[in-house]
Amino acid sequence: HWWVALGMSWGGFLFDISIWAWLLWRPTRAWAYALVVFFHTLTGYFFLIGMFPIIMMTGATIETPNGATLGV
Repeated sequence: HWWVALGMSWGGFLFDISIWAWLLWRPTRAWAYALVVFFHTLTGYFFLIGMFPIIMMTGATIETPNGATLGV
């Protein structure tokens, strides 16, 4: 169905342009990281793009403000 591809494209676009803000905002950080893991797991499964999803999931934990962790 064409609408699935369209929805996934827009969903990926909206994820890419907004996830950084959700990761920086402390109240949404844990949920945002869960979404990062979900998103990159799906893209790694569907597109078989090697190590990229694992690198991006790891990178999301490194780039938190002032060395904060996801649980704090």
